[in-house]
Amino acid sequence: MAYADADQRHWRFIYESLQEMRVKLKELNADLYVFHSEVLPVLEALQERYQIQQIFSHVEVGNQITFDRDLAVQQFCHHFSVNWKESPLNGVIRKLKSRKTWQGNWQETMTMQPKLVAETGWKILQLNADFYDSLKGPTLAAEMTTRNKNFQQGGEYWAWRYLDSFIKERAVNYSRHISKPLLSRKSCSRLSPYLAYGNISMRMVYQYTSQHYGASENKRALSNFISRLHWHCHFMQ
Repeated sequence: MAYADADQRHWRFIYESLQEMRVKLKELNADLYVFHSEVLPVLEALQERYQIQQIFSHVEVGNQITFDRDLAVQQFCHHFSVNWKESPLNGVIRKLKSRKTWQGNWQETMTMQPKLVAETGWKILQLNADFYDSLKGPTLAAEMTTRNKNFQQGGEYWAWRYLDSFIKERAVNYSRHISKPLLSRKSCSRLSPYLAYGNISMRMVYQYTSQHYGASENKRALSNFISRLHWHCHFMQ
């Protein structure tokens, strides 16, 4: 959080995204626990108390700090025989040896059926309040937890709302305005933060766009948009 490429606007977006997720989980009688801490002390405390069997995450594509953190978590999992399941991120393949097959792999990933999780039969663990308080870390800065109307709001709801309005309305000037900073505020998708922080998957964006392509009056714009979804992942790769 103190690194040069991080800013309060990033953490505010993440905080808003987590709060929306927390509301949805409460409908399932579940909760989301947020820790303002380094990851290993939290995992070690949870392991000592509950004996972790599996950890689920996406494959992070970040800077050296996040990569080093992944290596530390990998060592933790190996030491305690924890099964770490990492899901690929947006068609990016870590440790890819050659780019020759990347295009085909990306297309296959984007056209696969989305993997939906049944929201029934969950076995939910409620953390002891005193235990959570001892681990959750210092209170987050007010700038991070207070809504700022000058920025896009984090959360899956807003990701779908921006995508839907782009596909059905705003894409009409996409190709003409994409290089114009002021006009592109309305004519571009504005999905970048939602893709970056996992509010919506690249596959969902690709498939939703493809589903509306046939009936759209803005086929050229949507075709250019799909091309840029591809380049988004290609440059990350």
